[in-house]
Amino acid sequence: MRLPDRADRVRLGSNSFKKGLEAVEQFWQRLGHDVLASSIFGILGIAIAILGFKLFDWLTPKIKVEEELAQKQNLAVAIVTAAVILGICYIAAHVVQS
Repeated sequence: MRLPDRADRVRLGSNSFKKGLEAVEQFWQRLGHDVLASSIFGILGIAIAILGFKLFDWLTPKIKVEEELAQKQNLAVAIVTAAVILGICYIAAHVVQS
């Protein structure tokens, strides 16, 4: 087993440097792709949550949620509405994830 001489060490060093640059370039490409994907899925999740709440509001015409919360400060309606929104967001997260 022989030790690498100076020429071998320089050649190994330049290969390592090239591999390092390639790794950094791949990192930034993946990061850009992942940020874009996260933004798209985040917007999609918010849209699904809003549509789900609007569906809940449409299915319960006897309860005027905005009036009950703002004017009457009905805590029961607030708790039910919060539970519905959390449930919709839970389902939306699983839909977007899969």
